[in-house]
Formats: sequence, structure tokens, C-alpha cells
Amino acid sequence: MNDNFKTLGDALSEFSGQKKLKNSVAEVRLVTFWKELMGDLVDKYTESLYLKNNVLFVKVGPDALKNELLYSKETIIEKINLKFGSNLVQKLVIQ
Repeated sequence: MNDNFKTLGDALSEFSGQKKLKNSVAEVRLVTFWKELMGDLVDKYTESLYLKNNVLFVKVGPDALKNELLYSKETIIEKINLKFGSNLVQKLVIQ
């Protein structure tokens, strides 16, 4: 094969290997997984959810829900990391 050409797989790997894009893809997948992980009720009251430097920030409405999530922080982190097969989330901040 000509040295100027790359396989599609190599080009996509190179493209997705960019850190910023990789984090964006992980964040989109995480937002999608959030509903599956936490269920419809928690998802309904989740106002925002974003990942920055391996810290997951979750803003939820009711104070009772905040307290419930605070008690479950370690379990939530473990389930997310297990799902993604990496230490995607190292810390969880409930707002």
C-alpha cells in the first residue's frame, strides 16, 4: 500500500486518540449511560451532568435526592468505571 494512504481504522484511531475528542465522546457516552445506571426518576431530576478532568459533576434538583446520591457516591463511581472499563470517573461532585 502507498505510504500516503492509511486504512480507515488507522485514521479513525488517530482521530479519536485526540484527548479532547476522546473526553467528549466519553462524556456523551456517560450522559447516555446515566439514565440506564440511575433510572428514570434520578434522570428526570438531573439538571446537568458533565465530566471534567475525571471529575463527574452532577446537579440535581431536590435536596433529598442530593443526600441520597451523596451516600451512594462510591457505588456510582464504581459502576461507571466498571461499565467503561477504565478509571473514567475518579471523583463525583453532587451539586
